[in-house]
Amino acid sequence: MDNWITLSAQMRQLFIETMDEDLLNTERALHAKDVQGLVRHLHRMNGSLASVRAQALCAACNHLEFTLNSHPLTDDTRRELVAFMSRLRAALLILSEDLIT
Repeated sequence: MDNWITLSAQMRQLFIETMDEDLLNTERALHAKDVQGLVRHLHRMNGSLASVRAQALCAACNHLEFTLNSHPLTDDTRRELVAFMSRLRAALLILSEDLIT
């Protein structure tokens, strides 16, 4: 969470809700092996992550977006995508907990 910009509670909630929706849609696209859908949702998440300066997550998302734009979905890419989504969920959990406390 280093270098992230500080968000108001309202903006933080909106960010969390938007990212949760994007994660759900990414999971659906992954399950359906919909590469174009994956790229679309990764691009959207990439923009959101860049806007809050989540540099490490943004870089990982950008890498996945680029990979899927130029290569077919492989088992390795699938594992990278699942790992990325886990990292993002962990960050969203921290943000959610900060809203409660």
